[in-house]
Amino acid sequence: MLEKLRSFLKHPLARYFTSVAAIGLALFLREIMTSALGPDFPEYLVFYPTIMTVALLAGLWPALLAIVTAAAMILIFWFLPGRPALLHIGTSNYVGLVLFMIVCGFLTAVAELYRRSRQKAAAYDREQAQRQAQEALRQQAELLKL
Repeated sequence: MLEKLRSFLKHPLARYFTSVAAIGLALFLREIMTSALGPDFPEYLVFYPTIMTVALLAGLWPALLAIVTAAAMILIFWFLPGRPALLHIGTSNYVGLVLFMIVCGFLTAVAELYRRSRQKAAAYDREQAQRQAQEALRQQAELLKL
């Protein structure tokens, strides 16, 4: 199943669509958790693992799109009727949103470095296997000459 997901995510538009859809799913999960645990449930908590997953599976730019989408959804969430008025939202909320974006950017950078190192390791492993196959063929050719 993971391979099907990876093959789907190879298409660039699919990666961006999936990143936005993952944030929408995280917002839905956050609403479920808020109804179960109360209104003090932090807005950001479900977005961290979502953005990290997007960064690992989809890459740097879809993850950055996910960060911006999450921040926009949090701001929209603050404007919804039945929620505290935007004027009652304290400075700590805005600072928290900025810190959320910074931490998510850091997580995305770490995930991108991890993805790139895995790609390099996989390329090295393929190259090593090719060298070993060529060496085995060379040895077989020498044996045939003998």
